Amino acid sequence: MASKPSNITYVLTAVLVILGILIAITSWYIFPVCEMEGKFVETKAGKLLPMKCGYTARAEVGIGALVVLAGVALIAFPSRDGRRALGIMVVGLGAVTALMVTTLIGMCAVADHVCRIGTEPALILLGVVTLIVGLYMLFVPETAPS
Repeated sequence: MASKPSNITYVLTAVLVILGILIAITSWYIFPVCEMEGKFVETKAGKLLPMKCGYTARAEVGIGALVVLAGVALIAFPSRDGRRALGIMVVGLGAVTALMVTTLIGMCAVADHVCRIGTEPALILLGVVTLIVGLYMLFVPETAPS
């Protein structure tokens, strides 16, 4: 028997969709990376390539899309097991969101670039909030006891 989504499921879905959209657009519109300001790396051959922060921004769009997908999937799989499985996925996506800017790809080496001042802290914060929402999905029961 399929379970019907509860109010908390709809709230979690909305939170995940909002977080996913914010993760996806932060690097391009809210706190734009260096590439948006016209800064590129020039190779010896004269070709212009994006800086590290540009590649991080592209990866974060994919991560944000997956967070949105997890939120939408929560409506389709509202059971306790479904919520826990998606919670594990959301915890991982939150961690990867923060690790993408710090360890996996990173940001520009220059501390006063716009990506280091705005984008990096914003994405770390969004990653931590996403991770906390995923932990909530894992450990908090669907309905509070009466």
